[in-house]
Amino acid sequence: MQPTDVTLDGLDPTAKLELLHLLLNDLHRSGAVSTKTMMNIASDLMLLEYQEDDDLLCFNCLDNQYEEE
Repeated sequence: MQPTDVTLDGLDPTAKLELLHLLLNDLHRSGAVSTKTMMNIASDLMLLEYQEDDDLLCFNCLDNQYEEE
């Protein structure tokens, strides 16, 4: 795959986070991203300062793990 200069200037920050959410979940389902990596990414993203709770990402693949704890 050749690198491209793709910009997402037309998307607001909320739409960009939703796109990231969809991409990461898809990569995890295909096996390209491990659960441990997903947990690390989710932890790093949670460290960002969000203005509202609606801005927080929710990773589908982590839902079951949190229910068990």
